Amino acid sequence: MALTAPVKREAFGSTWFGPLEAVQACAKLALSVVEHIYDRERPDEEKKVSNGRERGQAEWTIEHLHLYAGHIALQQCTDTVHRRTDVLEVAASSSRHVDTMVHMKATTDSIPFSRLGFHSDTTQPDVDHISDLDRDVANDLAIALALEANQAVVYLPSDTPKFVKEMLWFHESWVDMISHQPAKWRTDIVVFTDGDLPLWNYLNCTTAIRVTPDEPNRCIVVQGYKKVKSDTFNYGFADSINVVAMESAATAPYDWILRTDIDTFFTPAVLL
Repeated sequence: MALTAPVKREAFGSTWFGPLEAVQACAKLALSVVEHIYDRERPDEEKKVSNGRERGQAEWTIEHLHLYAGHIALQQCTDTVHRRTDVLEVAASSSRHVDTMVHMKATTDSIPFSRLGFHSDTTQPDVDHISDLDRDVANDLAIALALEANQAVVYLPSDTPKFVKEMLWFHESWVDMISHQPAKWRTDIVVFTDGDLPLWNYLNCTTAIRVTPDEPNRCIVVQGYKKVKSDTFNYGFADSINVVAMESAATAPYDWILRTDIDTFFTPAVLL
């Protein structure tokens, strides 16, 4: 699943890559673990997202529940899980060549690429021209893609505008990646959402799901998603697992699936 076995006391992270049925089965188990721990194992005061920060980000916080659940589930639902941090979830601040990785994750530090910085209109990298950046180097590619996007299978809540910029980066990196993939390959983005945003028209996304392998690469939006998060189960990260776990005609056509956070970038190396 693109995650080096045996893995003991390490977190798998939130990026999984593997055959559709295997990823779905693992996601279902992870969701069950989330629900069990949330309902039965933690006192109410620890269900507050801010609690962990107030205690200095202790080893346990409710924010990380989906990571704990994934760590437990992945070791139960498959015999061979490989943790590949050398190619997946590589920090976007890395100075490595992009051919050595297929997937980067934005970090919260300030140099040279900051996810938090790009959420601010006043904090941008000190770059005179995008053309001066070396797109063969991870951090420069991340900056270039984010700047281009800013100028121009995830869950995206329609009432949370902060995710829009991250979706723009993710989509821009996908456009760049598919230009490098083999001609007969198809890599789609499938977005489940509980509302509508002008963003989908801007990105030329469609509500038409894939029917045949010959159709072009596309960004697919599945509207009308019903959130798992509720007043009694107030944990939004569960939806990022549920969209992978549930049976859907929108994901059924695919052989392999990548479950990942939205603040990530593909690289031209493709998911080989």
